[in-house]
Amino acid sequence: MKLRYWIILFALLLGGLGLLMRFQAKAPSLSMDSEKHTEEKPSHDSPSGKQAHDDHKHGQDEEKDDHKDDHDDHKDDHGKEEGGHKEDGHDEHEESEEESVGGVGKGNAVTAADENDGIRLSPKAIETMGIKTAPYSKGQIPTSALVRYQDNIGVYRLRNDWFKLLPIKIKGQQGNNLTILAADLEPNDQIVIERTGLMRAAELDAFSGEASHGH
Repeated sequence: MKLRYWIILFALLLGGLGLLMRFQAKAPSLSMDSEKHTEEKPSHDSPSGKQAHDDHKHGQDEEKDDHKDDHDDHKDDHGKEEGGHKEDGHDEHEESEEESVGGVGKGNAVTAADENDGIRLSPKAIETMGIKTAPYSKGQIPTSALVRYQDNIGVYRLRNDWFKLLPIKIKGQQGNNLTILAADLEPNDQIVIERTGLMRAAELDAFSGEASHGH
C-alpha cells in the first residue's frame, strides 16, 4: 500500500515536470513573435514611416494648390465676363443717349417746335415710338385718332413733316369710325392713328409751358 502511494506521487511529479518543460519551450517562441511584430510595425518616428507621412501630406498640399489655382482661374474668367457686361451696358447706354427724348433740337426726338406749325420728330423717334398715320378724307377718322386734352377733343395732323394738334367736333359715329368737323384739315393731310398718347407727351415736353396744364 505504501509502495503504491509513492508510485502515484512519482507519476504526478513527472507529469508536472513535463508540462513545465513544454511551457518553457513555447515561451521563447511567443517572445520572438512579439518582438518581430514590434519591429515590423512602422512608426511615424522611423525613417520609412516619416517618409510615408510626408508623402501623404505633400499629396494633400498639391491637391489644395490645384484646387486653389482652379478657383483663381474661375474668378479671373468671372471677372472678365463681368467686365464685358459692364462695357456692353455702357455702350448701350451711350447709344441710347445719342437721341434724347427730352429737349428740342438735333440729337433729340423733337427736332423742332413752333407754336403755329407744331413739332417735328426725327425719323428714328417716329419709328421708336411706333407712330402710325393714315390719309384724312371726307371728314372720317378712326376712334383711335382721338386725343382728349384739357376740355377739348382733337387729332394730330401731319403736314410737311410737322405734327400739330387740332381741335375737332364729332358729328356722328358708326362703329369705330367718326364723322368730324375740323377747320384746318385738308384731304391731302395725314392724321396720327396710333400712339397719340406718346405724341402728346412729346409735344408737352417740347413746349414746357404747356406741361403744367395737363392732358
